[in-house]
Amino acid sequence: MVGKMSKKYLVAVDDEQDLKFLFDHFFAEQIENDVLSVEFLDSAKKCLDYLETIEGHIVVLTDINMPGMSGIELLKEINKLDSKIQVLLTSAYDETNYLNDMKKYNAAGYISKPVDFNSLRVKVLNLLNIQQ
Repeated sequence: MVGKMSKKYLVAVDDEQDLKFLFDHFFAEQIENDVLSVEFLDSAKKCLDYLETIEGHIVVLTDINMPGMSGIELLKEINKLDSKIQVLLTSAYDETNYLNDMKKYNAAGYISKPVDFNSLRVKVLNLLNIQQ
């Protein structure tokens, strides 16, 4: 008997809405083949609400510097919700400012801005065990 495949999600959280089309473009093949669901949200609150509604293998990519709740605070909340969710943090600022919190709350990695979307794509697909 073949086991049921777990649904795979990329949840991107950034207050820069113009990035959405880049995510749709760089993950188009996986979206079209129903291998990956990509959701782009503009706040940490919306992310937490959305995470309550889905199950599967989930990677969250969040900007560290956002209004309301920072990416580090979101990382902490996601760890409380489900420690299996992998969180990638991104920022235009030096990651050394965030290293202690990233280690403490088991961040899956850090990507500096401006984002190299080809590298991001490879990293996300690797975290989700999706063949490229």
